[in-house]
Amino acid sequence: MMDSHTGPWASGFVASAWDRVRSSSWAALLGSAARRAVKVQHMCVFAIDAPEEIISIRPKMEVDISPVCEANVDDVADLRGQAVAGSFHRFLREGIGVYARARGGVIGHAWATVCLGYREASHTCVELHRGEALIHYTHVDAACRGKNVYPAMLAALCTALFADRRIHRVMIDTDQTNIASIRGLTKAGFRPLKRTFCVQVLRYLVFKWHVHEKVCP
Repeated sequence: MMDSHTGPWASGFVASAWDRVRSSSWAALLGSAARRAVKVQHMCVFAIDAPEEIISIRPKMEVDISPVCEANVDDVADLRGQAVAGSFHRFLREGIGVYARARGGVIGHAWATVCLGYREASHTCVELHRGEALIHYTHVDAACRGKNVYPAMLAALCTALFADRRIHRVMIDTDQTNIASIRGLTKAGFRPLKRTFCVQVLRYLVFKWHVHEKVCP
C-alpha cells in the first residue's frame, strides 16, 4: 500500500519524466525542421566542351527524343503531375528541354539553363558564366531505367545546346554517391570537372567550396 509520502513523490517523478519526453519530442521536431532548412551537398560536376565530345548512344528500347515546346510542354503531366508541368512553362522561358517518349507518352525529360550574360547564379552549387549551360531536372520513369534513355537524352540536349555557337561548355552536377547517374553521364561523353561542397539554408547558398580533380567516383 502506498503511504502519504510516496504518492506526491511518484506524481512528481511522473511529471518530471513527462516533461523530459515532451522536451525530447520538441527537440526532435526542431532537429527535423533544421534538417529540412539546411541542405548540405557533396556534388561532382561534369562537363562537355565541344560537340565532338558528345557520345551518341542508342537506347535499348524504342524511344523518340524531341524538344520541349509550347505545344507539348504539358505532356509531362501524365508522368510527373500538373505541378511539374507548371514548372516546365517557366523552364521553357529560361532555357531548353527535351522529352523522351515511348509507349505513347513521356517517359523522361532533361532541361538546361543557359547563361548568355556575364554571370548567372544557378539554383544548384554550380555558378554559370557567359557561354555556359547547366543541365538540370532530369528524370526517367523507373520502368525505363537501365536502358540508356538517360544518356541518350543528355546527348540530344547537348547537341541542341551546341547548335548555338555562343555555347562553349555544357555542365551537369550529381551527388557523388549517385553511381548510376555518373555512369549515365560518362556514357554521353561528360568528363569530371570538379567536386563541390555547398551548404544551403532555406534555399539560400551560404557556403561553397570546390576543388578541381581529374577523377570523381
